[in-house]
Amino acid sequence: MALDEPRAQDTVSTVNGIQVAIDPIIKPHADRTTLAYNPEVNGLILKGPDYGESGNTCSY
Repeated sequence: MALDEPRAQDTVSTVNGIQVAIDPIIKPHADRTTLAYNPEVNGLILKGPDYGESGNTCSY
């Protein structure tokens, strides 16, 4: 994830009031993914068929 300006080839959507730019290479994966906060790890997790049952942690 990055906080950059969208590039011409990116798909730009607004999700819950936040503008999101998705690279076309990862779009098939992003379409099936949910980003959620997990208090057990005090961070964000990615959930979806590509990340297993428990999700993939990306906490800082």
